[in-house]
Amino acid sequence: MPKSVVSFQWSVFSIISLILILLIWGFVSPTFINAQELNLATPTAADAQSDEVSVPPGEIMKIRENPNFLGQDHSYSVTFRGNGEAVVGLRVIFSNLGTLPISEYSFRVPKVIPSDLMVYQIIKDPQCYSYDKPLPVERSVPPARSGSSGSSTGITIDCLEYQAPDYYDAWGVQKYQKADIEKRGDEYVVILPQEIKKDLTGSFLLYYRAKGYTSKDLFNKYDYIFETIKINDKIENLNVGISTDSDLVLKGAMGEVDYNRIPAGREFSSFGSASSAEASPVMDRFYQNIGSGDLYKNASNLAVGESYLVKGSYADSYIKLYIKDILVYILIGLGVVVIVVMGLKFLKNKLNQSGRSPFIDWLEVGSVALLSSFFAVGYTLLIIFILNNLFRFEIDDASYGMFIGVLTMVVSVGIYFLLLVLPSVIMGAKKGMVYGLSTFGLTILLLFIYLVSIFLVSFMFQGTTDRVPFIYSGDAPLIERDGPPSLE
Repeated sequence: MPKSVVSFQWSVFSIISLILILLIWGFVSPTFINAQELNLATPTAADAQSDEVSVPPGEIMKIRENPNFLGQDHSYSVTFRGNGEAVVGLRVIFSNLGTLPISEYSFRVPKVIPSDLMVYQIIKDPQCYSYDKPLPVERSVPPARSGSSGSSTGITIDCLEYQAPDYYDAWGVQKYQKADIEKRGDEYVVILPQEIKKDLTGSFLLYYRAKGYTSKDLFNKYDYIFETIKINDKIENLNVGISTDSDLVLKGAMGEVDYNRIPAGREFSSFGSASSAEASPVMDRFYQNIGSGDLYKNASNLAVGESYLVKGSYADSYIKLYIKDILVYILIGLGVVVIVVMGLKFLKNKLNQSGRSPFIDWLEVGSVALLSSFFAVGYTLLIIFILNNLFRFEIDDASYGMFIGVLTMVVSVGIYFLLLVLPSVIMGAKKGMVYGLSTFGLTILLLFIYLVSIFLVSFMFQGTTDRVPFIYSGDAPLIERDGPPSLE
């Protein structure tokens, strides 16, 4: 082989070898350096036993200070009883934006005289904001904190800085301390067991019962007008959840949800102490679900002294709840029928005198089609109402519900035949096949127009439905704390 060719081959081989060496060094070197920096190149037995990964040091995201500087935050859960009484639970969150500590909170209850008033101040521990070393994340036992050595690794973590508790977060561990309440003129004044210092946030839970929000009509239906409390401050956000006892029906409720109902007054009166704060899982569930209900309303940016009204109705049966609406629709339908019949008779007499009988025939076709479609729509709405309310109740035997459904379908076929087909057959027999087919076709056309109108109206108002917030029904997650110092 010529010497030049051998030299060329060695040159190519050298270049390729150099490239491979550089590539290998590029992959291995960063890994080796990172392993040295993280001390992971040669794991020890102690590392394997602790099974932990160090999180770089740094501050935990701090809670925003004075989150409700635009106003307070109020949440209501109102349960109406069969005797017209309302049971109210209210959660209030407020901030001290002044210079002096707040030890009292005053409010007014419009239009009613509340009874069984009970108030509990919510007490939460300060939360650690930063630690003296990186936080170890263990898969088994949490690390010891604040000087204790209960972890498997014996690591001690001290808190360097605490921040005020977040009362906007209903989860976690909170305690309840009973507060005194006084009546001063037309105001109620809550004496807070623990005053709220400058730039800090506080919260309390108010419970009361009241009559006067409801009025009973002729059909034993209750109409309610609930009005929120009035305060000498702005309210940034206000939520109201309306519910009834389980044997009552609430008008406008978006389905039946098994929320945690407001506990009875005796459960509140037997709990809590004015001298110390206590924890309670029952109170936790109630506190976390305040603001929920079968009917949900929301308001924002209420002015000083302004209240919010929620109106509605409830009864012990669907018939009592909707009988007034049903009678109104029936009267409107009868009025339309009477007007159409009287108008037809009047026009028939006038047109018979002038001899324009063909026009009368087509006018009768239009009138019969209008009445047929009107009664068909009315019967459809009636069936939807009956079936919707019938199947809200529990049916033990599935075959019974199937029997009702099949029977309703068979009866509906006969009634639709009487309302849609029979008038067309009669018109065809009296005036001819053309008039009969025209009556049937016009009836179907009117039904199609009704259907399109319903779709358009539903599309226009599809975004106005009140939505009920999702509420977790289980116990609050527990967070272990080592008793951080109070914020002085």
